[in-house]
Amino acid sequence: MLMNQTTIDNGNVLVSVIVPTYNHASHLGRALRSVFKQTYENWELIVVDNHSTDNTEALVESFSSFRIKYLKINNHGVIAASRNAGIEAAEGEWIAFLDADDFWSENKIESCLTMNGVDFIYHQVMLYKVKNENTVEIFGDLNCRDVSNDPYKNLLGSGPAPQTSSVIVKRQCLLAVNGFDEHPDIVGGEDYDLWVRLAQSGCKFGFQPAIKSYYLTGGNHVTAPHRSLIIVDYLSKKYFESFSQIPDWMHKSVIASNIKLKRYCETLRYTKDILFRKSFLALIRVYILLLTSRVGK
Repeated sequence: MLMNQTTIDNGNVLVSVIVPTYNHASHLGRALRSVFKQTYENWELIVVDNHSTDNTEALVESFSSFRIKYLKINNHGVIAASRNAGIEAAEGEWIAFLDADDFWSENKIESCLTMNGVDFIYHQVMLYKVKNENTVEIFGDLNCRDVSNDPYKNLLGSGPAPQTSSVIVKRQCLLAVNGFDEHPDIVGGEDYDLWVRLAQSGCKFGFQPAIKSYYLTGGNHVTAPHRSLIIVDYLSKKYFESFSQIPDWMHKSVIASNIKLKRYCETLRYTKDILFRKSFLALIRVYILLLTSRVGK
């Protein structure tokens, strides 16, 4: 443990920023600096390290700040365990998530906390890639759609929307649904699953169209196709009672993953399942989604 003093108060609510990391020292400094640059000053920073073997610990120590809690855990490849450990250690009324290779705009927290009457806030996100040690290139966006009108129906019916590093949520809401699901079959989809359960519990969502965070494109962010198949299978069993209830975006994900894996017979079999167990119209919708989706999504 490093620097465990957390009594920070300038009259505003305390925001706990949770950063899970493993061997990401090359990006982590950028993420942490974006927190220290926040115009909103009442925050604590919780770095949850899965026993990195690079210079992560030295990097965290170099900030020499009482605002930082540094935790080491063995998450066994389940990042949900790291985020849950951060939630447990947090003292803030609000929890903000930040991945170790993403970063925020300087007014991210301040801007989010201007929204009233909501429990869950997220915003638009830009993509970036690293050009060299000191330079990043900003391009495109993730097109995080607004689900605030009916988040439960929208998230289940149309798929993921909030990107994790854009989310700030009341801690009591997270505790009410027992945080992230740590089942190994949901690794890579545990954030979406949590957002669905928060919506299901009545958590009020708010969306800001302004860009307040930056997401590293490529690398570990791209979910492998075999992992996507496991995630969709887990989610479909968790939220739907029959094949006919499974939404189009999940079917699209299954077909896309099988194509990437060159499992063409399985692709054909699944296509027939949609046709005969749902409808021809459903099949058309799924293939339109497949043809119009962005590469790598």
